[in-house]
Amino acid sequence: MSAPSPYRRNSPFYPIISQLEQAIGFEQSDTPEIKLEKLSAALSQAVKATQNDILLYADLLSIKPAGREPTPGSTPKQYKDRMIAALTRHFLDVARQQPLIIVLADAHWIDSSTLELVDKIIPSIKAPEFFY
Repeated sequence: MSAPSPYRRNSPFYPIISQLEQAIGFEQSDTPEIKLEKLSAALSQAVKATQNDILLYADLLSIKPAGREPTPGSTPKQYKDRMIAALTRHFLDVARQQPLIIVLADAHWIDSSTLELVDKIIPSIKAPEFFY
């Protein structure tokens, strides 16, 4: 994950967004439709992503393709909880397929949403299924 900074402390999931954009290979010239295709392809290769997960990730990455209906309203807490659940599933699915190392540099600058995600993932990876 990208190193957080004091300027990003109030940007929810900034390290996650930055890493996803880099890993998926978004380019500045990509249209929202191309970004959505790249996102869908990347998630499908790595995990068992549902259409709801893909739309949630699209919202996280501010991908707004023309003609797509906005995601039904929810409170900020509901959105954050759904995002944390989807990201946790993603990390655990990847970890079941291959070794996974998560590096979070400058964690003292982490935003509260990413910290909540990290706090959720750590107990999950201690589960016996991840140890051989």
